[in-house]
Amino acid sequence: MDFIRGASLSKGGKPIIALPSITSKGISRIVPTLKNGAGVVTTRGHIHWVVTEFGSVNLFGKNLEQRAFELIKLAHPMHKEDLERAYYERFK
Repeated sequence: MDFIRGASLSKGGKPIIALPSITSKGISRIVPTLKNGAGVVTTRGHIHWVVTEFGSVNLFGKNLEQRAFELIKLAHPMHKEDLERAYYERFK
């Protein structure tokens, strides 16, 4: 949290979350909702850039629907269909 917040508040700072799109067991790290009891280490307002092996997106200033759409672009191809379905169920 300190590094992300510091980067987002620093002149020229770029808060970046970099992660693989899937776990070693093939589970997507890009998910439509968090599991009950999941820990959250930073606020969505401090997250600007998210990067996976499939690209990068800037989420700064975007609403929840726009953020979801952008994050799906970073998901592993074998999980995109499920994420797109969850997106349309929630926002359309």
